[in-house]
Amino acid sequence: MSNWKLKAINRAYKKTTELRNFNYIVNPHVINLIGNIKDKTVLDVGCGFGRYLEILSKHTPSKLVGCDISEHQIQLCKESVKNKDIEYYIVDFSDASSSIALGQNKYDIVYNVFVILYIETLEKLKTCIENCYKCLKKGGKVVICTLDILSASFYPEVFDILKLTAKPLTKDNEFTDGCPIQMEIIENCIVTCYQRNFETIKQLIEQVGFTDVRKGDLFLDEIALQAFTDKELNVIKKSNIFLFLKAKKL
Repeated sequence: MSNWKLKAINRAYKKTTELRNFNYIVNPHVINLIGNIKDKTVLDVGCGFGRYLEILSKHTPSKLVGCDISEHQIQLCKESVKNKDIEYYIVDFSDASSSIALGQNKYDIVYNVFVILYIETLEKLKTCIENCYKCLKKGGKVVICTLDILSASFYPEVFDILKLTAKPLTKDNEFTDGCPIQMEIIENCIVTCYQRNFETIKQLIEQVGFTDVRKGDLFLDEIALQAFTDKELNVIKKSNIFLFLKAKKL
């Protein structure tokens, strides 16, 4: 992916701090699945502008590390995240060598949010997940958040609710698992991402050695219940557009 496109994506994701789907759905689920990080070492894969590093730095981890493929995004992290004790690395996590650069058997928790969306091939996706495994200590856990556009395509109104547009880049204009998708994540920022469903990701997670692979249930707290109408919430739940997973390294 070109540097200008990475910068455009970063600017777009910074704007999502104002969107309901991040503030009231994605953020609470990610933080809930990550759980207690007090005195733990935590790695953010694809840290972007530092949304979760900023949040988690307030929960007294022993060490926080962020990595991203983009030097521009790492620089923005350093400028915007208040905690200056965080370590940063510029790496492509779909490259097998990245786990060596970041340290193997080193972290209690490794997480990535909307990262695997942009990995083109199953081979690279498996390498990314394998790097998560290698970086974790025994007993550590991985947390993954992505989108299941194929499931959501049966409930097209969910895209209006979440202010997303998605178009399959296939000959028959149909969503299939693994297909490229043209998606507008925010106004005037169009990217190509790749559909992966739960079973596909679960299979790869298990292949690299993880156990106890679980799909996170959608929950909405009182604040979220005030941010969406009952009709909107019902559509979001039925669509299964948000896919949250966690797994353990034994």
